[in-house]
Amino acid sequence: MSAVTTTSLPPSSPARRRLIPDLIGYLRTPTPAVPPDPQPSLTWAKLVALQFLALLVSAPFLAVGASLIEGEEFVGDEGLSPPVVLILAVVLAPLTEELAFRLPLTSFRGLYLVVSGVVLGALFPWLLPLPLLVVFLGIAFVLIVLGVGAMASARASDRIAELWRGSFRWLFYGSAVMFGLIHLGNYSFSESGLVTIVAAPLLILPQALGGVVLGYNRARLGILWSMAQHAAYNAPLGLVLLAASGSY
Repeated sequence: MSAVTTTSLPPSSPARRRLIPDLIGYLRTPTPAVPPDPQPSLTWAKLVALQFLALLVSAPFLAVGASLIEGEEFVGDEGLSPPVVLILAVVLAPLTEELAFRLPLTSFRGLYLVVSGVVLGALFPWLLPLPLLVVFLGIAFVLIVLGVGAMASARASDRIAELWRGSFRWLFYGSAVMFGLIHLGNYSFSESGLVTIVAAPLLILPQALGGVVLGYNRARLGILWSMAQHAAYNAPLGLVLLAASGSY
C-alpha cells in the first residue's frame, strides 16, 4: 500500500507541522480532540516506520527479558499452521486489537466504549494469568457500563465525557500498557516471583511502545489507518515465520 498523506493543503495554507515535533507535542499532552488543520505532514508509511523504530529501540530490553525466562515456552502460535498465524496477525489481530484498545481514543462516544469493552472482554483476558484476567474483565465491564449509561442519558453522557477528557492522559497511556500486557499470553510461565515480575515489562515493551504510536495514528488519521499500520507492522513478522517454516 502506498503512503497516503492526511490532507492536501492549498499553497496559501500555513506550513504543516513535521511528524516528530507533532508526535512529541501530542505525547506530552494527549487529547481526544483531533486538532484543526493544518494537520501534521505525516504519512501512514512514516508511522509504520516509526513503529519498527520502536521495535529496534526495545529489542535489547526484549532480549534481556527473554534471557531471564530462558527455557520458557512461547505458546502464541501453538498448534497453528504458519498460514493461519499469518492471517491472525495481519487480519484478525489488527481488527480486534484496534477496536479494543484504540477505538475510544478520540472524541467521546458511548458506542465506542461499548464496542471496546465487548471486544476486550470477549477475546483477550482468557489468554492471561488469573490476576490479569480479573483486571481486564473488570475494565471491560466498566467500559460497557459507562458506554451504555452515556447512550441512555444525555446528562450521564455529559458527565462521563467530562471525566473522560479529564483523565485522558491516563487512558491513552493505560491503553498502550494494556495492549502490551495482552501479549504476555504468548508465554507459558513456569517461573514465578521476582524473575517473572522483572521479565514481564521487558517482554511487553515493544508492544507497549507500538501501542503509543498506534494511539497517535488513531488520533491523527483515524481507526482504519491505525488498523492498516498494525497490519503492515505484523505482516513482515508473519512472513518471516512462513519463510522459516518453509511454507513461503
